[in-house]
Amino acid sequence: MKTDSQSIPRTRQIILGLLFLLSLYWAVPKLIHYYTDYPQAMFLALLFAALVYIPTLLYLLWMMKGRAYWQAAFWVIPLSVLLYFGIMTSVTNGWFRSLGIPEYLFAGISEESWKIMPLIIGLQTGFLRLKSVREGIFYGALGGFGFALLEMAAY
Repeated sequence: MKTDSQSIPRTRQIILGLLFLLSLYWAVPKLIHYYTDYPQAMFLALLFAALVYIPTLLYLLWMMKGRAYWQAAFWVIPLSVLLYFGIMTSVTNGWFRSLGIPEYLFAGISEESWKIMPLIIGLQTGFLRLKSVREGIFYGALGGFGFALLEMAAY
């Protein structure tokens, strides 16, 4: 039998997994819209955004040089924002708009909440383990980087 301290992380993983699967119901139609309505235009826009953000990317690479543990997160966090969390921002904003709530009341909360979600989920599931504040800033910056790519490409 597991003790409470051993079962809590597994319980969190299960709950987060179920919430993720449930949220896919919201996200998949928007994801299809983002990436299939105009696939060439979106690809070119993402490529252009990536080129614009090369200095940011190089700085992030320099900031974490010599640390092998961050390599998976370096790709997973921005890609998760591009393929899921950024889309969830659009879905959430659309939901608030449908309720008649003015955009200035929800846009910041919605966008910033989804932007930091990969870091929160990574910490809660044990995928990420922070050894310093610097690492937390780095992982948060990766979420912002992914969001910036998607936002620039979408506009």
